Amino acid sequence: MTAPADNLGRGGGRGVEPEQGELFERVLNASYPSPDSLAGRVLAVLLKGRRLRQLEWLENSWRLSASIQELKYLGWPVISVPVQIPGRKRPVAEYCLPRWALREAGAHHG
Repeated sequence: MTAPADNLGRGGGRGVEPEQGELFERVLNASYPSPDSLAGRVLAVLLKGRRLRQLEWLENSWRLSASIQELKYLGWPVISVPVQIPGRKRPVAEYCLPRWALREAGAHHG
């Protein structure tokens, strides 16, 4: 059984941080990859609050999802949001860090 669309929240409920999540304290327990690695370069972009899609990352690597997976293994709560691109049948993944993780990382390192 599926929930009615209006009960799913922004983006259909998949990969989007719930607004109530801001009510609970969260602790970022993540390790940093080498800054020179692809995962380190991806993390540097995400820590600026930017969102990434594969097409934007092609000049660096065609393996953005592998770097995202590495960040998840290191404890980074990367969110994947499906985004529909005009002219494409299937949505593409857009990656970002939740606000709470940006706050926590900023409090510890900047």
